[in-house]
Amino acid sequence: MHSNTKQYNFNKITDTSTLFPIKDDWQKSLTAPQDDMWESFMNYASHWEIKAENQTIGYACVNEENCLLQFYILPAWMQDGVLIFQEFIGQQKIDKAMIGTNNPFCLSVAMQVQQSVKVGTYLFTDVLKVEPIQKDGTLKAVELQDLELLVNFYNENMGAPKEWLNGYLGNLIEHGELFVLEHEQEILGTCEV
Repeated sequence: MHSNTKQYNFNKITDTSTLFPIKDDWQKSLTAPQDDMWESFMNYASHWEIKAENQTIGYACVNEENCLLQFYILPAWMQDGVLIFQEFIGQQKIDKAMIGTNNPFCLSVAMQVQQSVKVGTYLFTDVLKVEPIQKDGTLKAVELQDLELLVNFYNENMGAPKEWLNGYLGNLIEHGELFVLEHEQEILGTCEV
């Protein structure tokens, strides 16, 4: 059992490969898969290593707007999770977070100190088998020449910055993972697989 008099250190790091074992542990704790877009938000965020007793016990991710995107502590330290969380957000002066309901540890410690909750987006896993209804339109893989059109579509519909979208969508297109539904040259929607 860990004492509340423990000293916790938060070190900003640039080599995130040292966190791979802990990130793997975090991914196993999720109740549903992490969305690739949110994962990329975390990859571009600042990473903080959380240390106690001269060992890495967790990590946190904070974006440019000082918004917490991720906070995770190894299971052996979870009973001190709220205390460590409060210390981290106090030191970093964090006043907002974006946390998925598929991320039970981060959500539970954040709920202990939250002042308000606002739904930002809905991510879901469909567990129903449904026969699709044929609608007008064509679903096709996006090609690189369509990147600018898709960047504008995403920017207009979700507000993400164009510079970031160019890299994110370009990567999806390169890997054949972005599809578009069009009808009469109008984009009806997109699908990332």
